[in-house]
Amino acid sequence: MIEYNQLFYSIFAIIAFGLGLSSIIGFRDLADYFKTKVFWTISTYLFMLSSFFWAIAPVTSFYFLTFANTCLVAAMVAKIFLFRSFTHSITKAQLLSALLLLIIFCIAFEQIRQTEFRQRFLMTSLVLLIVNLLQLHALKALIKIDQSIYLKFNATLSMLMVGILSYRIYSGFYHPNTLSIDIYHETSTPLYGRMIGYTMFILNYIFIGHYFYEKAWQKAHEIIDIKEEQVHDLKNLAYYDTLTSLPNRLLFLDRLEQAMARVNRERGYLAVLFIDLDGFKQINDNYGHDIGDKVLIIVSQRMKAALRKTDTVARLGGDEFIVLLTELSEQDLGKIPISHLLQACSAPIILETLTLQVSASIGASLYGRDASYQDVDINSLIDQADQAMYIAKQAGKNGYHYFES
Repeated sequence: MIEYNQLFYSIFAIIAFGLGLSSIIGFRDLADYFKTKVFWTISTYLFMLSSFFWAIAPVTSFYFLTFANTCLVAAMVAKIFLFRSFTHSITKAQLLSALLLLIIFCIAFEQIRQTEFRQRFLMTSLVLLIVNLLQLHALKALIKIDQSIYLKFNATLSMLMVGILSYRIYSGFYHPNTLSIDIYHETSTPLYGRMIGYTMFILNYIFIGHYFYEKAWQKAHEIIDIKEEQVHDLKNLAYYDTLTSLPNRLLFLDRLEQAMARVNRERGYLAVLFIDLDGFKQINDNYGHDIGDKVLIIVSQRMKAALRKTDTVARLGGDEFIVLLTELSEQDLGKIPISHLLQACSAPIILETLTLQVSASIGASLYGRDASYQDVDINSLIDQADQAMYIAKQAGKNGYHYFES
């Protein structure tokens, strides 16, 4: 007939098996958690074996009681390494020392297993108390660097276990008559105490599991954030000039296409201004590319400040820029801010001890809903502005010219 103890131990063994299995599944894709997974899985399976050996000992051999106690102590030792792995590196010497101590405990327990129950009871309780205190110390060191609620729950359970084990040792020394000589036919109080202790072990593993899954969830979100940042950086590389942070040709063409489609749906105009800096090559040749880059950055910022927020200034490369002016009415055609752009480009530039100056030649092309614009596409519109810019440059630079068909 199966006793209550055997039934409870069987249930604990099944739960521990599930926890160990969840650790393997939950961390299978997280290489960074290798040690964590190993220590946790070893600990849960040792606890499972301990419960299993307690359950089968009466119907097989009482030698399994030695294995049950050794596995229980080993499970708690594995948890010590588990918590320490977050704050200290685990050495082979520490692992070998722990293994040696477990072997000594196993041999010593087997030697006294068939002797007085009180000796076995006191030895097991004392070893579990020492291991619990070491585990609590490692856990508190981890809590100092990670204030997780699950770690604090674990620390609370460990302190309760220390209290329970201390009381067990006290009872073994001062009230030995209260101890049962047969753990499978205990009175209600020792039986419930043993069940509460094992339930606390299970809760401890559950909180540890939640803590590690929480860390894994954070890790997954960090990876997602990194990937999103990488996507953002790739978009910047694809659509923005790396030197001036202005839109590049690709983004400009996209905005121009949308603006032309809007003009075709609604009334109004848009203008494309092709800008080439005058005198920039001499600055590059005389002062080097570093100074030239700084000049481009300053000029691009000034041009951007001279335009509306709805307008776009882009860098095509070198000292060539292009501007898109949108939402222009017929009255606005006479107020295109070309003079503002010329002033922004020709204003003196002070860099350290140097005072530099460039100017701009600007070509402008217009696009509207009128029939005269119907055959003009994006490339043609830009080519028209480019042609007009060359005319302005040939006319003496620092000026502008409108394309005339």
